[in-house]
Amino acid sequence: LCIVQRREERTDEKDECIKMENTNTTNANSSENKAILENYLDNEQNPRIPDEEFILPISYGSVAYWLGKKADEYHSHEWTVFVRGQNNIDLREVVESVTFQLHPSFAEPKRVLTEPPYEVTETGWGEFEIGIEIKFRPEVGEEKEKLMANLKLFPDADEVAKTGPQTTKKPLVVENREELIFHKPRKSFWEKVVKKSKRVVEEEEEEKEDARRKRHRGITTTIIICMYGVSSLHP
Repeated sequence: LCIVQRREERTDEKDECIKMENTNTTNANSSENKAILENYLDNEQNPRIPDEEFILPISYGSVAYWLGKKADEYHSHEWTVFVRGQNNIDLREVVESVTFQLHPSFAEPKRVLTEPPYEVTETGWGEFEIGIEIKFRPEVGEEKEKLMANLKLFPDADEVAKTGPQTTKKPLVVENREELIFHKPRKSFWEKVVKKSKRVVEEEEEEKEDARRKRHRGITTTIIICMYGVSSLHP
């Protein structure tokens, strides 16, 4: 009787294990199927545009100021690490957030910014690499972009020979320029970008036309005044 009972207990345990494995497998398959379905619907409703690409020129790096001889030795410099659009391009249409990973010695070394300006300002004395992660908006349909910025506080010998010693008024700038290229962009994102580009071009054309009209009115007014002055001198 004892043997039978033990066998039954083992059988129950085995059944429970099988049920748990089946449950885990079902959950995994469910998550995988959900991801496949979402990706399928995304491709169907918001397909990629072939033979097109969107180029986003950005600059990133650091700007450091020496705080002078009276500064605390552990806070000898004030520095800013940044990500910007070149030529004042607004990144908000494309970027959802920018994360800066500072040295672990800083309080809250992970800084996440969801609005421009995408930059962090701190004080310190040491140079180190700062990790940068750019997260794009969902409609962009692209993976995160990871970059690395070298924080530089002290000029090297060549820079000192070229521009002189470091002063409190002269920043030390390290800037990297890069073009982020999005191949086959999503339809919704592409349409939004094209519409904005057309609007910008139209606004620039309107500004040029307004400037041309103002110049024309100025010339016309000058001619009328000159003619009036000449006729008044010779009645």
